[in-house]
Amino acid sequence: MNIEKNKSAIILIEFQNQWTGKGLYHWLIKGQLTSRNVLENTITLVDEARKRGIKIIHAPLIIDPENKKGWLAWLTFGKVFTKGTRKAVIMKGLFKEGDILVTGRYAFDAFVGSNLEQVIKDSGIETLFICGFTTD
Repeated sequence: MNIEKNKSAIILIEFQNQWTGKGLYHWLIKGQLTSRNVLENTITLVDEARKRGIKIIHAPLIIDPENKKGWLAWLTFGKVFTKGTRKAVIMKGLFKEGDILVTGRYAFDAFVGSNLEQVIKDSGIETLFICGFTTD
């Protein structure tokens, strides 16, 4: 496969403290994160990709408890991926200057409410690599 660096991107789905830091979500997947060295491997992957000119796009899920959108916000009372809390923050060491941050997302589907599709089009991206949490 011939991949053009400036037309390629890695999309990072929900690499936020809700999954990667203390709390119930992290506790549920901690064994897998640890046994597969997921967080460290992800940092290594994106650092190497940046060196090769591959764009890094972060697609965090942010729930605003004051302006609940979608069933997830209502079901969880806005208590997960909560705007303005550590739960919504991208894990330490992953986001770097020059990375692209998707905004407006409020559902498990990274396209719902977000500018992800426009970011992909505007960046001329033809090849996507997707990794993260709830990526089905």
